Amino acid sequence: MIISAFVCIYKITKETQAIEDLEYTVKVDPSMPEAYYNLALLYYDQGHIEQAKDAIKTAHELDPIEDQYQDFYNKLWNK
Repeated sequence: MIISAFVCIYKITKETQAIEDLEYTVKVDPSMPEAYYNLALLYYDQGHIEQAKDAIKTAHELDPIEDQYQDFYNKLWNK
């Protein structure tokens, strides 16, 4: 049980750090659709659906041809 709790805390901590890093990345260079896509995935994983929608919308607008952006965009906006 303690190990499971540790794994959960570790995962949340790593995801939180990844979100902070990606938020900094898009602030410095807002033209990176893959950063917005990864942000969307992390936000979604943490239950922040509106933030995920905003991030995937930006990724899709920056690169409308990328299939994975389109697929995730459709998944979030068609719920």
